[in-house]
Amino acid sequence: MGLLVQKLHHLGIIKESSGKAVCKATVCDTTSKTCVYGECKQCQLKVVSPVTETGIETKSFYYIWTTKLEQRTKADQSQINVKVTSKEKVEATV
Repeated sequence: MGLLVQKLHHLGIIKESSGKAVCKATVCDTTSKTCVYGECKQCQLKVVSPVTETGIETKSFYYIWTTKLEQRTKADQSQINVKVTSKEKVEATV
């Protein structure tokens, strides 16, 4: 989520520049489970205010961390499965 927030901030869509800032803008109490899970009546009304709405249909990209299972060949030619975490590019409209 942090990478997505950074991209939206970079594009000038939102003023918050970090995941923590978005969390503080959208919940009353960041330490309350009720608020963070969207069960608080006051928090349900809070949203991130866009800086600008121009270019909403503009295509852009951001990165996400993904973990995939890959099959690799060891030195003795046996096959093993390994988990590989990498950053992937995701294209979407703003």
